[in-house]
Amino acid sequence: MGSRVNEKPFAGSAETFYSGVRPGQVMAREGSTRRPLNPRFDLRKHSSTGFGWGKGEVGPAQLSLALLADALGNDGRALQLHQRFNHRVVTMLPER
Repeated sequence: MGSRVNEKPFAGSAETFYSGVRPGQVMAREGSTRRPLNPRFDLRKHSSTGFGWGKGEVGPAQLSLALLADALGNDGRALQLHQRFNHRVVTMLPER
């Protein structure tokens, strides 16, 4: 499986902020532009219901994968790192 390379250059690009707006939905904001975070089921389908955070079963793993794929712009690297990111970061987020 090939890795998608991020089309936007890091230099001069806007920071991206992520926020959970309701159970199962996360929005990404870059400057004044808001968009729903793609769950990236095409890479791996941990959860059929979408995202979760905190100490859940599979929703946090899906969120970890989606966040890393979006932020890194590299699908292969996101697949390599998402389980560790899930255990070290996403499980620490408060449940909503």
